[in-house]
Amino acid sequence: MENGLFIEDIPEELRTEKICINALQWGLKIYKTTDCKVRSEMCFRIMSCFPKEIILIGFVRGHLSDFA
Repeated sequence: MENGLFIEDIPEELRTEKICINALQWGLKIYKTTDCKVRSEMCFRIMSCFPKEIILIGFVRGHLSDFA
C-alpha cells in the first residue's frame, strides 16, 4: 500500500486482513524515525479503520493457547 491512510477510503466490507496489515506496515515503516507519539497516533488512526472482525480474529489467533 502506497499510503496506509488510503484504508480510510476503502469501504469497510472490502477491507481485508491483508489490506489492514499492509496499511499498518506502511504506518510503522514511514514513521520509524519520527517522534514516537506521532507514530502511535498514525498507527491508532489506521487501526481504527480495521473491521472489528479482523481485530477479534487477530486477537484470538495471537492468544489461542490462552483459550485452550
